Amino acid sequence: WCRTYDVIRKFVHLVDYKGCRNILHNMILKMSQIPQSAWIDAKEQVTAICGTIEHLLDPESCLLPGYLAVNEIRQNMQDEQLEAPWPLLVKLSEFIDRFRATATMVSTTARWMLLPVVDHAFYQLPSTWKLEPETLRFPLKRQLPYSPEMYQRQTRLLNYILEQLYSRDMVLQVLGLQKHQKQRLCIIWFKKLIDLVFATIRKSSEIKEKTEGQHLMWQHLSSQVIYFLLYQQASFPHIVETVYLKSEALREECISHGRDYLMWVLLQFISGSVQKNPLSDFVPVIKLIHLLYPEKQPLKVPELTSQQSTIAFSAVCNLVLLNRKSQGKPAADATHESNRQWKMPIALHWQHEFLMKLLQSKNLKSKDSHIALIGNACSTSTELFNMAVGTLVEGVFGDASSTTPMPGTNCVAFNKTTPHSMELLDTLTFHTKMSMLHMISQKIQKFAQANASVALAPALVETYSRLLIYSEIETLGIKILVSQVVPKVYDSRAWGILNTLLELVSYRMHYIQPSYRIQLLTHLHKLCNSPHANHGQLHFRLESTALKLIMGFDNFGIKPQLVRMFNEQKQSIVSQKSEELNRVLVLTLARSIHITGWCLYAESISGSWCIDILKALMAATPHKWPQQTLACFPQSIQDYFNHVNVETVNKKQLKANVEQEYVKWGPLLASDADILNHFSQPSSHSYYLCLIWKVLFEDKKPSNTAYKVLERMGSSQLSQHVRTFSDFLVYEFSVLEGGSDVKTCTNVLQDMVWKYNIVFLDRLILCLALRSSEAKDVQKYPEHYYFEGLGNPLSRPTYSTYFSNITLRFLPVLDIVIHRCLELPPSSKSLETLLEHLGLLYKFHDQPVTYLFNTLHYYESKLRGRHLLKKKLVSTIIGAITKSKPPGWILSETMMNYLLEPTEHEWTPDSSYYCALVQRLADNILCYIILTLVCY
Repeated sequence: WCRTYDVIRKFVHLVDYKGCRNILHNMILKMSQIPQSAWIDAKEQVTAICGTIEHLLDPESCLLPGYLAVNEIRQNMQDEQLEAPWPLLVKLSEFIDRFRATATMVSTTARWMLLPVVDHAFYQLPSTWKLEPETLRFPLKRQLPYSPEMYQRQTRLLNYILEQLYSRDMVLQVLGLQKHQKQRLCIIWFKKLIDLVFATIRKSSEIKEKTEGQHLMWQHLSSQVIYFLLYQQASFPHIVETVYLKSEALREECISHGRDYLMWVLLQFISGSVQKNPLSDFVPVIKLIHLLYPEKQPLKVPELTSQQSTIAFSAVCNLVLLNRKSQGKPAADATHESNRQWKMPIALHWQHEFLMKLLQSKNLKSKDSHIALIGNACSTSTELFNMAVGTLVEGVFGDASSTTPMPGTNCVAFNKTTPHSMELLDTLTFHTKMSMLHMISQKIQKFAQANASVALAPALVETYSRLLIYSEIETLGIKILVSQVVPKVYDSRAWGILNTLLELVSYRMHYIQPSYRIQLLTHLHKLCNSPHANHGQLHFRLESTALKLIMGFDNFGIKPQLVRMFNEQKQSIVSQKSEELNRVLVLTLARSIHITGWCLYAESISGSWCIDILKALMAATPHKWPQQTLACFPQSIQDYFNHVNVETVNKKQLKANVEQEYVKWGPLLASDADILNHFSQPSSHSYYLCLIWKVLFEDKKPSNTAYKVLERMGSSQLSQHVRTFSDFLVYEFSVLEGGSDVKTCTNVLQDMVWKYNIVFLDRLILCLALRSSEAKDVQKYPEHYYFEGLGNPLSRPTYSTYFSNITLRFLPVLDIVIHRCLELPPSSKSLETLLEHLGLLYKFHDQPVTYLFNTLHYYESKLRGRHLLKKKLVSTIIGAITKSKPPGWILSETMMNYLLEPTEHEWTPDSSYYCALVQRLADNILCYIILTLVCY
């Protein structure tokens, strides 16, 4: 034995490092097989093997890379312990300790203590949060001596994510689970889901009074359970059986707090799946009901006046559904024991009698909680269920016998103006809400085919939008809207309904997954390119919705979807006609690449996903960017545009051409109709708006012929005229020296927008902001859509407006204008003036803080050293949204005081400020966690 290891020690230097690794592996295994009793009796033999191991590990011997050696040692350690004689154990411990610094360098500091910012997780999560589904541990291979906490189960991390809203996709990514793919049941992950149920029960017990927060808490739990059951990440019988076993130990707590809500959570799944699954899957539910309702006297029947009163019937609804299921089964399918379990508990007798009488009633009011109760209890009865859902839908749909006026010209809608309350919708089961959503979608499609002149009832539109934001049906609802409703409505040429749906998408959809966002954007570009009805309001709505969709892309979410799209070569988000939309897409890409840091990796930006988009953009709408804008782009995008040659507009020549056209046609603009054919031809020069400007500048009024020309042009051709007019305006204002001419030009522009309704304000400002103008060149009304100011009041009807207004439409444009102003030289004061006059509009912005963060991040180099401008920008946007908020809502008092200082000096915070900031952050996180425990 001893001579063998002497030979190994003498000749091991002739072996390569792989062979040395195998030798070390075998010796560690051999050493672990030596019993502890032999460490003293066979001291010489033990010393021989230990000496050889020490020789292999000696860095002076240069036999084996240290990281391979430490890997072999740790692979044979059990619970961070290695069975070895103590002299060798000391050497091994010292050797392992040499790599602790390396383990710290390659791992996230205090990783086991960190918690993520939970969102929709539609992009690839960093490996920081990944866990092994079988053990809930970080996926470490034990190669390095990480901190002991790194090897522990990260139950705190998973519990935290599960408790957050919109965390379902993140949970799947953290555990490496796949949607629509049945997984082998992970016991530990399954236990965490059960723990969430009982954590919710405990939180309910801490709430003395039943509040809306309590309902939201259970609603979140219901959404989580349904999601993981539908995507086969959990087993319903296992969930109920485990809840039953744990409820036996916590029976009093469950009975006192949360049993009705627990039944309501189970009802969400049972109502939609009881017909599809075998009866045996639901037997544990009956056992659980008998356990949680042990009273020997019937419970009082709640008055159906609130959410809690309807939810109190959940146990009865479950039993009614399961009894109908059992009645359809042969006797051989149920044992004597299970037949005993189907009996109604004594505690629920009165509630059951009340429900049975209610099901026989025919006089139901859609606003009454009775209809919700019927829908929840009768999903297995086609007649009763369809009646309940139909009553809910008809209650907001209306009919042509009664109409109500809507904003616009000759515009009326069905006279149903009161939508279903959120309180009523909250009490409906997942199956009822989904059926209601399907029925509304089908009715909208059928109504679109009828081509009726009456618009959808306001109550229907608002109820539809409310259903679409429920987390459990949000994804399915948006999928139906994007994939079925919008295409069907377009095929029916129901432009008014299409306008309403696009308005709903713009102002009522809080979150749209990037895949559906791109799909909808593709639809909109197709609609803009198709020969649909020449309706200015519809074309305007299409472009406005597309603008909101593009600007709404998340910084991290846009790249994966674009990569997938261009790999499949099936879709395109590039507009073939709108230069402005394509420019905004470039700005969105640049912002995303800059903020996410993709510009640091050459392969990320030089790959086909971005270059293909830029090539498609330039092929559709060739354009050029000013130098001050290019300077803010990531380097790779700068290089691309610098190598693309695009002819720029010669504004001086444009001015001369307009003057020449005006001399030729000017006398006719106010009186002669001969210009109708000339300017409405697609091949004609796009100078018409410039000529109208000249007419108004000379204090003349355009004739009604001007309206006919603009109407015949069509929306797409008019957009090109607006671009030319924007270039013309930039040159006009750049050559003015001030005084009365500037005031006259301003008045003329106001008349074109407000008095004659020739151009839309937000479209004009957007076009002006996105034109390729270098820095040296830049210096209460009802809404109309048909140039109404050019002639007598028109009788042409407009489409119904439900949510939109000029302020909401102008805000995305204002976002772009502020960014363009930041690109100007520091000497320009245009942004300060703009913020002074329009900053209050950010009170109505849907994501003001996100916009401020993106702006400060993307334009950090431009804002560096411009302290007054940064203070003005932050104070304006934050001030607009904090007037109704408590002090210190978003910024510390020290920061607010600094923003109020009118000086340019740079503030250098001391250590006390940072300590106070960290303390404030910790206090807010603690407060948020406490609030989360109460309600989500």
